[in-house]
Amino acid sequence: MLGTEIIRTDAESAGLEGNEFDRSPHFSGSAAIDWKPIDRVRISAQVRRHSPYFTDPENSPEVRVRSSLRIDARAQYDLERVSLFAQVRNVFDALNMLDLSDPDPLTSLPQSGESEDPRTFAAGLEVRF
Repeated sequence: MLGTEIIRTDAESAGLEGNEFDRSPHFSGSAAIDWKPIDRVRISAQVRRHSPYFTDPENSPEVRVRSSLRIDARAQYDLERVSLFAQVRNVFDALNMLDLSDPDPLTSLPQSGESEDPRTFAAGLEVRF
């Protein structure tokens, strides 16, 4: 839980007084589960969530990042010195923004932005010596 507010400014930044700090969600949290249904099998998942936040100190509604939820999952099978695994990141392929640029003066829409990675699949083999 996070509460931020600009409470004191100089004359040049007086318009920012009372605004939230940029890139500061009120809530961010994560939870993970790691389960071994049998000795050689491990299944794990992680969930991350954050509330909306502004990406500029002026708190412009056009560059407010929406809340997001991300889930990653992994399954692993262990042999003696070898592990086989498969994983999915961003299971639901959600478009989660991290940052939005200053709005275009003509359209009031963000000019660009940065998002988290789309859904990715991976499989691998790990060998221990």
